[in-house]
Amino acid sequence: MKELELSLSTLKLQYEIVAEKWKLSKDQDDFKDCITLLAATNFLEQRLYGESITSITSIFSESA
Repeated sequence: MKELELSLSTLKLQYEIVAEKWKLSKDQDDFKDCITLLAATNFLEQRLYGESITSITSIFSESA
């Protein structure tokens, strides 16, 4: 269980970094990376907590 929590923390950090990069660049590849990281994050959240917590709307907010 600790390994999944560590993996989830790492994915969330990567997601936040790429989301910020996309906000600056509006590059399509950065957006695709965001979606991929979000899907992986949601998968682990589902396994750990029984539901997805992180939302795509977080990349559209002013502070991700």
